[in-house]
Amino acid sequence: MEKRVAPSTQNQALNALVFLFKEVLQKEIEAYIDAIRARERRRLPVVLSKQEVLRVLSRMSGVNKLMAMLIYGCGLRLGECLRLRIKDVNLDKKLLVVRSGKGDEDRVTVLPYSLLDDLKEQMRQARQTYEEDRKKNVDPRTAVVRRHHVHPASLQRAFKKAVEEAGIGKPATIHALRHSFATHLLEAGYDIRTVQKLLGHKHVQTTMIYTHVAGKDLSGVKIPWTDWVNKAAFTSLRILKRSVTDTLFLLVLLCLGLTSRVDLDVLKACSTNVKYLQAVAQARIPLSPQRVSFESGIF
Repeated sequence: MEKRVAPSTQNQALNALVFLFKEVLQKEIEAYIDAIRARERRRLPVVLSKQEVLRVLSRMSGVNKLMAMLIYGCGLRLGECLRLRIKDVNLDKKLLVVRSGKGDEDRVTVLPYSLLDDLKEQMRQARQTYEEDRKKNVDPRTAVVRRHHVHPASLQRAFKKAVEEAGIGKPATIHALRHSFATHLLEAGYDIRTVQKLLGHKHVQTTMIYTHVAGKDLSGVKIPWTDWVNKAAFTSLRILKRSVTDTLFLLVLLCLGLTSRVDLDVLKACSTNVKYLQAVAQARIPLSPQRVSFESGIF
């Protein structure tokens, strides 16, 4: 706690001490432990919108772009993408087998139709490279014929550069594509169990975090205050529609109402008494229970 380490680091150190005494030294120390377990912080994952994903992918190229598209289209982790083998790709059923994922478990996930052609070309090149490696490529350290995986940093750097070029202000890493995959599936109406299976989560609670960032477009939500003001103005307009002059009084009232509160009863009185309207605007007559409120200020 004094060194301000992460909660997971603090809990891991405490668990290590408990294991040492219980399993190695064969001593029970639970009754003597007076330690505060750190509370792990829960952070919402960084999710890119569909438009942002397209902007980022459009600024990538080559193998890095294909890997990024696979991570987003299949919901893969970075390590799972780098470890893919030709035998794991089922082009006929459009499925992808993820082997030795988190927890050393295998799973099956979807393979987007739009990636089939690019994936076939990459598989053809991989086969050609494999045949060439069998003839000449030898590991200088062990004298074994092999080719190493693509280094994770190469894809991470390419993705970071694409995010900067796309002008996206979010702290998005390559793993944000996996978060976006899950979030967009939930927004499309797929149930949480299906998303859990595709992501390879052991517990559904892990998948539930995406429900906090998934949802309908909030731009279509109507602010209650706006509807209420519109309704009040419509009601007032019906009260004061007896003449053109009354309608002008209403317009003046709405303008002055930005700094005043006015009763519905006052609205009726305003239709026949100009002086009373002026008195309301200047003196701010107290409200009755049935009132229409127009208040100034934003904060």
